[in-house]
Amino acid sequence: MIETVIILLFFINDKLLEHRIQDSISECLKHKRLLTRNMSMQNKSIQCIETEAEIEINVDGSKTVKRLITRNMSMQNKSIQCIETEAEIEINVDGSKTIKKLIMKK
Repeated sequence: MIETVIILLFFINDKLLEHRIQDSISECLKHKRLLTRNMSMQNKSIQCIETEAEIEINVDGSKTVKRLITRNMSMQNKSIQCIETEAEIEINVDGSKTIKKLIMKK
């Protein structure tokens, strides 16, 4: 099943070592802060991204990422930032959400 998810990515020497689905951007950033504060970050990086992924539902109902879908996006020399903002959304038939319009505050 393809779904848009927020994922915490953990890299060592620019290689993806671990990825975990998070419930929200704020939860992802909280885990990123904790990891950054409690370990040496030499040759390591942590990123929070929102992306499409092929997921698998486990027996206990939790989700596991089988494959990230980056849609022609090269990550070399790029940085991804997570932001929290207001948006007008639409609930799809399958229960997923689609952003119809971002609401930018002045």
